[in-house]
Parts: sequence; C-alpha cells; structure tokens
Amino acid sequence: MGIPKRKADGSVKLEATTNYEVSTDDYMLMDTYRQKQGWLLFKENEFDDSDVPDDSAPSDTKSPSHRLRSVLYAYHMEHNNDPAKFRSFYEATMEKYIQQIKDKLD
Repeated sequence: MGIPKRKADGSVKLEATTNYEVSTDDYMLMDTYRQKQGWLLFKENEFDDSDVPDDSAPSDTKSPSHRLRSVLYAYHMEHNNDPAKFRSFYEATMEKYIQQIKDKLD
C-alpha cells in the first residue's frame, strides 16, 4: 500500500498494488466500481461478519458543501463569465446565506 495522501477537502487518497496478476474478469469487475462510493476493507487475515459495515455507503461523491460551491460556480460563470471574480462572489453569497440563517435564530 502506498503512502496515504491528505487532500485539501480533508479526505485521504489511498493507492494499492496487488501482489498477484489480476484476471481480466476481476479487472472488469473492479472497473465497474470506478468513480463510485463504497466501503474498502483491509485486514491481514480473513474478515469476520462483524468487520463489514451494516449501513450503505454514501451515494454522492461530493459533500453538500462541494455541491453548493460547484452550483454557485456554474451560476457565476453563466451570469458573469469571469473566473477571477468567483472568489469574491462566492464569499459574498455565502455570507448572505449565513446571515439569512442567523436572522432566523431566536
């Protein structure tokens, strides 16, 4: 297993290499899971049933905050078409949303 790398969003990137040749069928199966969310289990020995998570893996590849940022970027580009000004647009828009929620607090 390679060295884990921390990404900017706090997630971790893991790379692994098998110690044996992977059959075409196994590779095709792995490829069906490309860019999907799921559980990765690693243990030196066999798994017990209790090692396997009971709950479903997250369905979205992006967190809600990443999705919001992406949508705000698309909106900004559609209406402004200037990537250099996105940061200020993003910060002002987020501050507006924050203030709207704060105004609803008791």
